[in-house]
Amino acid sequence: MKLLKFLIFISITCIVVFSCKQDVLNKNLIFENEKYSILLDYSKSTTTKLKGDFSYVFFENGFDNDSISVFLNKNKIYSGTITTDLSLGLAEDIELGKLSKIKELSFKINNGRDVIIRNINHNSLKVNYKKDSMVRVSFTNKFIRYR
Repeated sequence: MKLLKFLIFISITCIVVFSCKQDVLNKNLIFENEKYSILLDYSKSTTTKLKGDFSYVFFENGFDNDSISVFLNKNKIYSGTITTDLSLGLAEDIELGKLSKIKELSFKINNGRDVIIRNINHNSLKVNYKKDSMVRVSFTNKFIRYR
Protein backbone atom coordinates (compact mmCIF):
# COMPACT_ATOMS: atom_id res chain seq x y z
CA MET A 1 0.00 0.00 0.00
CA LYS A 2 2.85 2.39 0.83
CA LEU A 3 4.50 1.54 -2.48
CA LEU A 4 1.31 2.37 -4.36
CA LYS A 5 0.98 5.74 -2.59
CA PHE A 6 4.64 6.47 -3.32
CA LEU A 7 4.21 5.65 -7.03
CA ILE A 8 1.11 7.84 -7.25
CA PHE A 9 3.00 10.69 -5.55
CA ILE A 10 5.94 10.34 -7.96
CA SER A 11 3.59 10.25 -10.96
CA ILE A 12 1.76 13.41 -9.91
CA THR A 13 5.03 15.18 -9.16
CA CYS A 14 6.40 14.31 -12.61
CA ILE A 15 3.25 15.57 -14.31
CA VAL A 16 3.42 18.90 -12.46
CA VAL A 17 7.15 19.38 -13.08
CA PHE A 18 6.98 18.59 -16.79
CA SER A 19 3.85 20.65 -17.46
CA CYS A 20 5.68 23.87 -16.53
CA LYS A 21 9.18 24.38 -17.90
CA GLN A 22 11.38 27.39 -17.40
CA ASP A 23 13.92 28.62 -19.89
CA VAL A 24 16.58 29.62 -17.36
CA LEU A 25 18.84 31.51 -19.77
CA ASN A 26 16.14 33.91 -20.95
CA LYS A 27 13.97 33.87 -17.81
CA ASN A 28 11.01 32.81 -19.94
CA LEU A 29 8.16 30.71 -18.64
CA ILE A 30 6.63 28.05 -20.86
CA PHE A 31 3.34 26.36 -20.03
CA GLU A 32 1.95 23.53 -22.13
CA ASN A 33 -1.63 22.34 -22.38
CA GLU A 34 -4.01 20.62 -24.77
CA LYS A 35 -4.80 23.65 -26.96
CA TYR A 36 -1.62 25.76 -27.10
CA SER A 37 1.65 26.34 -25.30
CA ILE A 38 2.14 29.66 -23.54
CA LEU A 39 5.46 31.50 -23.59
CA LEU A 40 5.89 34.49 -21.30
CA ASP A 41 8.89 36.12 -22.95
CA TYR A 42 10.87 38.47 -20.70
CA SER A 43 14.03 38.28 -22.80
CA LYS A 44 13.53 41.60 -24.60
CA SER A 45 11.81 43.48 -21.80
CA THR A 46 13.02 46.93 -20.95
CA THR A 47 13.59 47.95 -17.37
CA THR A 48 12.89 51.67 -17.51
CA LYS A 49 9.23 52.61 -17.35
CA LEU A 50 7.65 55.11 -19.68
CA LYS A 51 6.43 58.33 -18.14
CA GLY A 52 2.81 57.93 -17.26
CA ASP A 53 0.79 55.38 -15.39
CA PHE A 54 -0.82 53.49 -18.29
CA SER A 55 -0.78 50.05 -19.84
CA TYR A 56 -1.92 48.40 -23.09
CA VAL A 57 -2.13 44.89 -24.48
CA PHE A 58 -1.60 44.47 -28.22
CA PHE A 59 -2.84 41.34 -29.96
CA GLU A 60 -0.53 41.27 -32.95
CA ASN A 61 0.20 38.53 -35.49
CA GLY A 62 -1.40 35.16 -36.14
CA PHE A 63 -5.05 35.90 -35.41
CA ASP A 64 -7.56 34.84 -38.04
CA ASN A 65 -11.17 35.06 -36.95
CA ASP A 66 -10.21 33.95 -33.41
CA SER A 67 -12.37 34.63 -30.38
CA ILE A 68 -10.69 36.20 -27.37
CA SER A 69 -11.85 37.14 -23.89
CA VAL A 70 -9.77 39.53 -21.79
CA PHE A 71 -10.07 39.94 -18.02
CA LEU A 72 -8.50 42.68 -15.91
CA ASN A 73 -8.40 42.03 -12.17
CA LYS A 74 -10.88 39.18 -12.82
CA ASN A 75 -13.42 41.49 -14.55
CA LYS A 76 -14.18 40.94 -18.24
CA ILE A 77 -13.14 44.00 -20.22
CA TYR A 78 -13.26 42.63 -23.78
CA SER A 79 -14.82 39.78 -25.69
CA GLY A 80 -14.85 39.46 -29.44
CA THR A 81 -13.48 37.95 -32.62
CA ILE A 82 -10.24 39.35 -33.99
CA THR A 83 -8.20 39.06 -37.20
CA THR A 84 -4.72 40.45 -37.77
CA ASP A 85 -4.51 43.35 -40.19
CA LEU A 86 -1.42 42.26 -42.11
CA SER A 87 -0.57 45.82 -43.16
CA LEU A 88 -0.31 46.86 -39.49
CA GLY A 89 0.66 43.60 -37.80
CA LEU A 90 -2.15 44.23 -35.32
CA ALA A 91 -5.44 42.51 -34.60
CA GLU A 92 -6.62 44.46 -31.54
CA ASP A 93 -5.27 46.90 -28.97
CA ILE A 94 -6.86 47.24 -25.57
CA GLU A 95 -6.14 49.98 -23.05
CA LEU A 96 -5.80 48.45 -19.60
CA GLY A 97 -5.84 51.69 -17.65
CA LYS A 98 -3.44 52.63 -14.88
CA LEU A 99 -0.50 50.27 -14.57
CA SER A 100 -0.43 50.81 -10.81
CA LYS A 101 -3.99 49.43 -10.49
CA ILE A 102 -3.37 46.18 -12.40
CA LYS A 103 -3.11 43.12 -10.20
CA GLU A 104 -3.85 40.47 -12.82
CA LEU A 105 -4.46 40.29 -16.56
CA SER A 106 -5.80 37.14 -18.15
CA PHE A 107 -7.10 36.17 -21.55
CA LYS A 108 -8.06 33.09 -23.50
CA ILE A 109 -8.11 32.37 -27.20
CA ASN A 110 -10.81 30.17 -28.76
CA ASN A 111 -11.88 28.96 -25.30
CA GLY A 112 -8.41 27.56 -24.64
CA ARG A 113 -6.46 27.71 -21.44
CA ASP A 114 -6.37 30.99 -19.50
CA VAL A 115 -3.17 32.96 -19.96
CA ILE A 116 -2.72 34.60 -16.56
CA ILE A 117 -0.18 37.36 -15.94
CA ARG A 118 0.35 38.80 -12.47
CA ASN A 119 2.63 41.53 -11.14
CA ILE A 120 2.74 43.44 -14.40
CA ASN A 121 5.38 46.15 -14.37
CA HIS A 122 5.57 46.93 -18.09
CA ASN A 123 3.53 49.50 -20.00
CA SER A 124 2.95 47.26 -23.05
CA LEU A 125 2.26 43.58 -23.54
CA LYS A 126 2.42 42.09 -27.04
CA VAL A 127 0.55 38.86 -27.79
CA ASN A 128 1.39 36.77 -30.87
CA TYR A 129 -0.37 33.54 -31.79
CA LYS A 130 0.48 30.48 -33.84
CA LYS A 131 -2.83 28.76 -34.52
CA ASP A 132 -3.50 26.02 -31.94
CA SER A 133 0.23 25.84 -31.22
CA MET A 134 1.80 28.73 -29.27
CA VAL A 135 0.82 31.96 -27.55
CA ARG A 136 3.77 34.29 -26.96
CA VAL A 137 3.47 37.24 -24.60
CA SER A 138 6.30 39.79 -24.74
CA PHE A 139 6.77 42.64 -22.28
CA THR A 140 8.13 46.09 -23.06
CA ASN A 141 8.10 49.65 -21.81
CA LYS A 142 8.48 51.06 -25.30
CA PHE A 143 5.42 52.70 -26.78
CA ILE A 144 4.29 50.96 -29.95
CA ARG A 145 2.69 52.87 -32.83
CA TYR A 146 0.66 50.85 -35.28
CA ARG A 147 -1.34 53.58 -36.99
